[in-house]
Amino acid sequence: MSWKNIKTFLILLFLCINVYLLIITYQSGNAKELTEGNIYDTWILLEKNGITIDKNIIPKNAPEYKNIELSPLDFDDKDSVKYDENGVITITADVIINEQNAAGVIKDTMQKSGLDTKNIVVKKKHDGYYVTETVGGMQIFNNILRVSIDSGKTVFKGIWYEYHMTDSYRTAETKAVYATSALIAFISEFAQNGSEITISDISFGYHAVTDRSTSNAKSISAAPCYCLTDINGKSYYYNILDTSFVE
Repeated sequence: MSWKNIKTFLILLFLCINVYLLIITYQSGNAKELTEGNIYDTWILLEKNGITIDKNIIPKNAPEYKNIELSPLDFDDKDSVKYDENGVITITADVIINEQNAAGVIKDTMQKSGLDTKNIVVKKKHDGYYVTETVGGMQIFNNILRVSIDSGKTVFKGIWYEYHMTDSYRTAETKAVYATSALIAFISEFAQNGSEITISDISFGYHAVTDRSTSNAKSISAAPCYCLTDINGKSYYYNILDTSFVE
C-alpha cells in the first residue's frame, strides 16, 4: 500500500472515530448513564483497532468532580524524611510491618512525618504495600508511596502532595464525560502502530502534570482524569476538561 493510500485510510479512520465519538457523546449527554448498547458499540470499535478490554470494567456512570490544587509538603523540620530534587520522599521507620500491623504502622509513621492520613488507602501487592489517597472516593494519582522492608526497617518511598479545593470553576459548569470518550480517544492516540493493547483497568481521579517547570510551584492544578491502565502496568491519563491525553 502506498503512503498516499495509507494517509487516506488514516484520515478516514480518524473521521469515523470523531463522528462516532460525537454520536456517543450526544447520546450519553442526554442520559444519566451509558446503555449496554453504548458500551458494546465502543467495545466492538476497540476490538477492531487491536485494543482488548473486558466490557464489564467500563463504568456506566460519569462521576462528579471538584477542582483540586496540589501543594508540595515542607519537610525541612522533619529529620526522618529525606527528599530529592525530583520531589521523591523517603521515610525510614525503625519497625517491621506485617499483615497484622501494616495499616496501623503505616498510618502512624505518615502522621509523625506530617502527612495527612484521613483519606489514605493501603493495598498489599507482591512487592510491598502501596499507599494512595482519595478525595470524595476518587484517587489523587500523583500521591503514591511504596512501603517495603529494607535492612530490618520499614521504608516509604514515592511522591506525596497535600491537596485543597478551589473554586476556579462553578459546579454548574462541570460536564459529564463518560469513560467511552476516553476509550475512543485512546484509539486515535495509541492504536496506530499495529500492536495489540489490553486495557486491564479504568479509574477516575485527579492528575497533575509535573515537570521541571512546576518543581518550584507553590500550587499545581490537578485535572479530573480517566486513568486507563494496560496489562503491563502503564497508565494513560485522559483529561476530561480539554479531552486529551496528558503525560
